[in-house]
Amino acid sequence: MKANIEQMFLRMEEHGQRDEVVEMHSMFKAMTSDIVTRHAFADSFKYMHEQSYGKPYYDASDYLVSLAHYFGNFPLLRILAGSIPDWITRMLVPSGRDFVGKQLLNSLPYLKVVINEVLRLHPGTMHRQVRIFPDDQIIYTDKRSGHEYVLLPGRAYGISPLGIHMNADTFKDLYEFRPQRRIDNPKISRAFMTFSRGSRGCVSLNLARHELSMILASIFLKYDAYRGWKGPTLELYGTIRGRDINAVMNYILPFPARGSPGFRIRVRN
Repeated sequence: MKANIEQMFLRMEEHGQRDEVVEMHSMFKAMTSDIVTRHAFADSFKYMHEQSYGKPYYDASDYLVSLAHYFGNFPLLRILAGSIPDWITRMLVPSGRDFVGKQLLNSLPYLKVVINEVLRLHPGTMHRQVRIFPDDQIIYTDKRSGHEYVLLPGRAYGISPLGIHMNADTFKDLYEFRPQRRIDNPKISRAFMTFSRGSRGCVSLNLARHELSMILASIFLKYDAYRGWKGPTLELYGTIRGRDINAVMNYILPFPARGSPGFRIRVRN
């Protein structure tokens, strides 16, 4: 992971020297792919070394998940897509220094609540996670009306992480990015579903958290926000939260608005 972070800083410095605008979504996707494939297969795709950060692969991947609702409602389409010969698939889909150590990460508790607040506003998935209790009934009480709802055994119900995270009863000023709320009221951590829980929990939870913590802490350590002074700084470039950052479309994964140019920054060395 340290080598990936060093490569990220090298690429960012190169962009800064050429006065280029960097699309950070592509860079972060490339880094995550390289880390996960190295962890799982002892080798990586090396997207961080590509000029495009593996963008052709991710464009194809994004298009695939955009078809999720069609495949879910029309199973025949999924069968047809799965029957496409490999040679056609290969033709259509191209293949796609300063860092924070573990000891320092453990001494940064505020970083954890910053990451949790980011994931509250932009969870990794948006689809409704299905739950079924085959033998027991579930009793839900609406706190506002006091009315009880009984879900009979075997009934399926779904919960969307974003729906839980954007509940105004739990999160005051729910559209505001405010990590401090988690320190002021630790109980709201119960309403955190990004990685799910129990037997349906994310199998790579620890790797994901460590990756997020190490990458963000390393960026914060090396760069400051640009305010007109010299030195290693980052500045947002033409980025609009409602268009480029917020989860606007649900294709299992959260997508920004159509036509979004992405989360872009300018690097100054």
